[in-house]
Amino acid sequence: MITTMPVTAPTRDGVAAPETAAGPCKRPVSGLDTAAISQVLAAMPGLATWPTAVKDVRRLLRTAERMMVWLQRLAGDGWQARWQRAEELYGAKWREWPLEQAASEARPRARN
Repeated sequence: MITTMPVTAPTRDGVAAPETAAGPCKRPVSGLDTAAISQVLAAMPGLATWPTAVKDVRRLLRTAERMMVWLQRLAGDGWQARWQRAEELYGAKWREWPLEQAASEARPRARN
């Protein structure tokens, strides 16, 4: 069963702000807020701060994908609502978990 959260009335700019348990999202919501992970990743090279080094590009895309895969397990109508929900539940420390999990999965397992 997928749990979703209600959306508040439109804001003054006409964009509805997703709600979490604590109320409307505190971060601005973009047009990609409800997009699929692949769509968000495809849009990232358009960022003004996007790196030019291939190594940095790969690292950023891997990191973003891991974060979003982890976030999609949380209730929320979009990425901003899920991010805020993660912070409500776990504080800022949650941001390291998807990366730590990926690192531990990449390490060779000890043989018993």
